[in-house]
Amino acid sequence: KGEGFSTLLLMSLHCAAETYIKIMVPGADGAEGKAMNFMYFLAILIGPLVKILYSFIGNYAVTMVVATLLLKLLLFPLSIHQQKSSAKMAVFQPLMNEIQQKYKNDPQKQQEELMKLQQEHGFNPMGGCMPMLLTMLVLFGFLGVVYYPVHYIFGVDNAAVKAACEAIGIATANTSTMQTALIQAIHNGAVIDPSIIPANIVAEIQNFNTSFFGMDMCDVPGFRFVPIAIFPAIAAVTMFISYFVTQKLSGMDAQMQGSMKVMMLVMNLMFVTFCFNAPVGFSLYYGVSNLLQIGQSYVTYKIYSPEKFKAQYEAELAAKLGVGLAFENMFDGDQRRFGSTAEDLIAIQDSFHSDLIGVCWDVGHANRMYRDQLKPIRRLGSRIKALHIDDNLGRDDLHLLPFEGNVPWEQVMHTLHDSGCEADLIYEIRNNANMPEALRDVTARYCYEVGEYLLSLYR
Repeated sequence: KGEGFSTLLLMSLHCAAETYIKIMVPGADGAEGKAMNFMYFLAILIGPLVKILYSFIGNYAVTMVVATLLLKLLLFPLSIHQQKSSAKMAVFQPLMNEIQQKYKNDPQKQQEELMKLQQEHGFNPMGGCMPMLLTMLVLFGFLGVVYYPVHYIFGVDNAAVKAACEAIGIATANTSTMQTALIQAIHNGAVIDPSIIPANIVAEIQNFNTSFFGMDMCDVPGFRFVPIAIFPAIAAVTMFISYFVTQKLSGMDAQMQGSMKVMMLVMNLMFVTFCFNAPVGFSLYYGVSNLLQIGQSYVTYKIYSPEKFKAQYEAELAAKLGVGLAFENMFDGDQRRFGSTAEDLIAIQDSFHSDLIGVCWDVGHANRMYRDQLKPIRRLGSRIKALHIDDNLGRDDLHLLPFEGNVPWEQVMHTLHDSGCEADLIYEIRNNANMPEALRDVTARYCYEVGEYLLSLYR
């Protein structure tokens, strides 16, 4: 299932990387380097990028911030692609679920029908996987750079790094912190044999500014109450905010099932543990990346609303199947929702140039949204193909029977008539399950008479 598969894939990649980090030990056969390169291969590109940026900036921490911003900008088109894929999946997911349920006892037929659906309508349930995977690999790339800066930034072979650490007595089995320890040792005056690491590179490392507000970006904070722990703490907080904001604004929140949401959250929590156990440069990257992701989510939502994409895909599908489709005005409340205004609905309809596309005007939603809904009704006029009839008091979506709230029904029905609207009238009122059996026929008759009265106002 598209997003679910991508989540499992990313979880598997993460677990594989974590296993390599924990169990691989230095060896003359170079096994560790090969294992690290498996997940850190983008560090080969990110490391030189950091070095080039540092030559202009002169500070490791600020360089990491700028590098994060640049890579976010480069990945922005993929984020839009993922948002479009999520919107398309939201349209086709019910059809896929129907096929899966219909052929649940015939896996081969189920797979054939799913493939047929994808081919007929030109969508790929795996379309959202690649952007997520690439984003995760970039994250691992940065992790590789902060774990192994001497190798990826300064181009020193891992074997030479190991030899240099052994020569000055700081070699340990934990290679993920040994390279930053070497940088700190050189900063503190350690002398490295030029036959191990060339003198010019040692001089570069000596001048490599890793200080940021008096804190060393090569330090590992751990789970301790120390000033530098502010960076992983910020990373953890921004991770939670970024996770929930991105899920909500990208449209993925409504698609992902409970287990998938938990897995995505757990995956992010695992990277938070990296922030505490890796050199603090990674926390800086992760925190800045989360903040940029939050901003990016709002920008993409404003420009490329997933609801707009979904509406377009629904209309395309309806036109292809010869089914009429009416887009409903949704009350936006505290959050801007595409389709909440008459202008949005007109834009949707006009973009398809099809008589099959129209508007469903929900009178109850409009009563909450507008002080006077007569103006948007006149604006839409004959575009309205369906009416959702319910009442409220202008605040909550109560779904009351007409005349039980404060909707000015006489004016609404007259305006619908005068604007040329010829729409189906559909009740959308609450079902009183506690109604005694003896009163249900009477209640149904009452609802019918109210509907007849509304129609008389229209006539």
